[in-house]
Amino acid sequence: MINRVLVALIMVSMILVANLQVYSSQLEPRIILEGWIIVPAVEGRSSGGLINITVTVIFPGSGNIRVTGELGEYNVDEITRKSMVMAFMTGSMLAGYYWRLFDVIIKIMTREEISGPSGSFAIALLSYIMLSAMSNTSIESFAVTGAISPDGLSSRVGGVDIKCRVAQGRGLTLILPLSNIQDIPPTCTSRIPATGVLEAYSKITGFPEMMLNVSYSLPVNFNRVMSRASQAIIEDSLKLVNMLPENYRVNLNINQSLSRAYALLGSNPYASASLAFTVYVTTIQAFYSYQIDSNGLNWARSELLILNNELSKLKSELDSKPRSGSIYYLEFLATAYTRLADANSSLITSGRLIDERANSNDIAYYLGYSKARIDSIKIWIEAADAVRDDKPVIGEGDVKKLALAYGDYVEAAISYATILVDYIIRNYRPVNANNLRLYLENIRSLGEQAKKEASRGNYLASIGFYREAFSRSLSTLFTPPDVVERGLVDYYIKELARIQSLLTVQSSTRGLVSGLAPAYIDYSVVRYRYGDYEGSLRMMQEAVASTILWSMMILLKPVTPLMRETPILMEVSSGGQVVGGNLRSYILITTLILAAFTIGLLSSLVIILRVLRKEPTA
Repeated sequence: MINRVLVALIMVSMILVANLQVYSSQLEPRIILEGWIIVPAVEGRSSGGLINITVTVIFPGSGNIRVTGELGEYNVDEITRKSMVMAFMTGSMLAGYYWRLFDVIIKIMTREEISGPSGSFAIALLSYIMLSAMSNTSIESFAVTGAISPDGLSSRVGGVDIKCRVAQGRGLTLILPLSNIQDIPPTCTSRIPATGVLEAYSKITGFPEMMLNVSYSLPVNFNRVMSRASQAIIEDSLKLVNMLPENYRVNLNINQSLSRAYALLGSNPYASASLAFTVYVTTIQAFYSYQIDSNGLNWARSELLILNNELSKLKSELDSKPRSGSIYYLEFLATAYTRLADANSSLITSGRLIDERANSNDIAYYLGYSKARIDSIKIWIEAADAVRDDKPVIGEGDVKKLALAYGDYVEAAISYATILVDYIIRNYRPVNANNLRLYLENIRSLGEQAKKEASRGNYLASIGFYREAFSRSLSTLFTPPDVVERGLVDYYIKELARIQSLLTVQSSTRGLVSGLAPAYIDYSVVRYRYGDYEGSLRMMQEAVASTILWSMMILLKPVTPLMRETPILMEVSSGGQVVGGNLRSYILITTLILAAFTIGLLSSLVIILRVLRKEPTA
């Protein structure tokens, strides 16, 4: 009888424990964060107001980001919605979280129609602060304006004089993009120009500006390949120069770049190769111009056919390469794909110009650039092969995950760029409107190519095409205008360095660092030293873009946000109201635990008593 009772008690205890595990897994506690910030807005042509914006972040989530006004989504324009989606994605990335971990509600507290991207920088800043601290956040004493860039910079907006007036009228300090400094009226005394999210964070919190010194060397074999490439490019350039008649040599102006490329061969092979490449592009364009002038458009058509065939063969070679290897190997192969995308774009333009019987110099410009880019693909393939066996090794499965996550981010940037260009052309009628449209068309085409490659399972090619699209969107659409003066460039380069360092620290915890970021940074320093401030800024953006790519690998790992003081465990009821944790649920779990413990204890006592009662045996 006792045996049967004992077995029954044990079975009941096991059932209780099993039910406890199932019930605990079904109970999904959530972290709810609330944020609040003030944004100045222009109303009409000469008046303005202040708008409160709240951000609600729910973890865990599925990446749903909703942007609403007080009337729902009806009074929120598409440019506002897409800019704020991009803003949260950027803020969460900088904070070290993958945006698809969360569900987000961004509510703009106004019943008026909302249009424009100028509130997006505020949302990126608020999201970064909320997720970095994992706490509810209220930004008081400041009003924030600016358009977010996908790399964390703040871009220029309009109506600064009105926004400053309404902010000061309420005793608030206006935080605005540094690139708006020329628009600030003398009466706007309570303002803080900021280059990006990290600088604005420092200005708001009073914390010292973050500058992490993160440095690591490039692979030895990469430097060897770049050194050989630089020497070969210089030799090829000089051969082309010698083949040109004197009247085609006059305006080349390549001697200074050649001497600099020679000087950097030992100390900075990538910078040397990059400078040599600019010489090569110039000389081959001059050579093609000479050939077209001498032999007519038929020569150009023939060369176009040759280059298209060569590009097709290189694409096949790239597609046949193994899809696993060191992080450097994969990054350099992806870079080869970006160069392939660039070459293909230029060849398409070349073909169109030939069909239009355009000026020979214009045809030579694009055709020569295509040839140079095709030659650079070979260099990147060689560089990739040289470092394939380095560590750490990335498998094909991780490449797929990376392509999908990075593609998600770049697609959001392309979507934002599309609506932003339309908004700029419609409202400001810039003189370079046609150029903006052409660049935008090219960026969208790259995005479509990337999606097509992903659908075929060619995820590394997809990464390469997305990387080129992202780079072009940053350099063409999101670089703050009018910052090429040295005084302003210094601040933007410093902010990009902060962003790059922050992302590198996050990704280096697993050894996943961009192999190209330090090369781009070194080249940025070189170009700055030579007075090319715009080029220096571009190279720092390239460094950040490369670091963003590999930081996605860290964001994809399973993570639970650390709970700080403010967040509390909550559930979202079916009616959508935020309520405290369900007390009855926790009482039930506690009861089950106590019941299982009690039954287990009784079972143990019964077993002990039976053992003690037994007669000792001989």
